Amino acid sequence: MEIRKLNISELTPNEWNPNIIDKRKFNILVSNIKRDGMLQPILVRKVGDSHQIIDGYHRWKASKKAGLKDITCIIVASDDEEAKLKTLSFNTLRGENDEAKLKSLLNGL
Repeated sequence: MEIRKLNISELTPNEWNPNIIDKRKFNILVSNIKRDGMLQPILVRKVGDSHQIIDGYHRWKASKKAGLKDITCIIVASDDEEAKLKTLSFNTLRGENDEAKLKSLLNGL
């Protein structure tokens, strides 16, 4: 595990995340990040030349909208299955799941 600031353009979302957030909550998140900065790191793994987001997609997207260039990330070694399980685990703590994406993800595991 490594903690460091990464350029926001080096981060890419994963395609399996079933977590969704409504527009009102997203706009509040953007406002909070503009006011306080990114207070909670994003969990990522190295994939090729970029870092794939395991947890923190909405914080990443809100940080981009808030104009941040660099954000603090926790970089972990993780294969596909382990990354998907971590995404599911963290999603149960907050947000809501898109049922179709969740079903697809679970079927793939």
